Amino acid sequence: MYHSVDMRTGRNDGELHPIKVVARRTGLTQDVLRAWERRYGAITPARSRGDRRMYSSADIERLTLLHRLTRLGRAIGQIARLPIEELRRLLQEDEGRPLPPGNPVAPAGAEAGAARPAWRTAGAGEEEPARDHIEACLDAVLALDSGRLHACLDRAYLSMGRIAALQRILLPLLRIIGERWRDGSLRVMHEHFASSMVRTLMESFSIGADPAAGAPLILAATPAGQLHELGALFSIAAASADGWRTLYLGPSLAAEEIAAAARRSGARVVALSMIHPADDRRVEQELIRLRGMLPEEVAMVVGGASAPAYREALEAIGAHCPSGLAEFRDLLAQLRSTPR
Repeated sequence: MYHSVDMRTGRNDGELHPIKVVARRTGLTQDVLRAWERRYGAITPARSRGDRRMYSSADIERLTLLHRLTRLGRAIGQIARLPIEELRRLLQEDEGRPLPPGNPVAPAGAEAGAARPAWRTAGAGEEEPARDHIEACLDAVLALDSGRLHACLDRAYLSMGRIAALQRILLPLLRIIGERWRDGSLRVMHEHFASSMVRTLMESFSIGADPAAGAPLILAATPAGQLHELGALFSIAAASADGWRTLYLGPSLAAEEIAAAARRSGARVVALSMIHPADDRRVEQELIRLRGMLPEEVAMVVGGASAPAYREALEAIGAHCPSGLAEFRDLLAQLRSTPR
């Protein structure tokens, strides 16, 4: 602990604490602390004479409030800059109970002992066996342990079956990884690592699926500018489990390339995933161009967290936009039974 003055602002915050102490007290990793500062402006720590981050007790309370609120479902981007009084009010509202007198804020998870790391599912609403599988997978992702992640996914598949594992394990896992990447709890390397493992799982599903002769083919990719491929991989895995032949092209592909691949492969469906960003005007243009290049009988199916942001363009080109796995599977069944 230090008594110091911010060398940039001259602010005297009294007793200040280094980032290691703050990480321990709040339950947030140092990477998350830096990400919340850099991406969202959640906090502006003082600086020591050696230009090290130094945090006041008020900073620690604010960060702890933010941590607890994000674990309860709030998006860090929506609450990062709120006044501390508003954060306290939201926490009281979300937890459904008053804060203790003098508004001290215990670290997240203190009621049950040591705080869970920020990347845990922490009450994500999954039933216990599924949550155990998901958290084991998240542990493996954080450790970048491919053998352990592969074993976790295999156990889930063997214990639940392919479709149930996709719906109850893989889909929540991909959603959590995406959320944790956006709030800084996981790094880009973790998402890329998970993508490679999901691709391996998808390939194993395709190998074991043994689609019938003449089964229709679904092609999946992400449009140019959309780099996050987990949603596209998931659509391929789900379609493969339902007996479709599959072709995965990868992320950020130009409309011309997707259309050429669809024509050459004889695809019945082109499935696109759009996760981030949600405000790229070029994506709208790519979607319109792609529809114009595809044969009329080839259906376009578009999903992902960012898809609603492009709803006007998607409606204009007649793209299908299922809202979840059940709708996606129903749509594929409908398209499969529709004569070309």
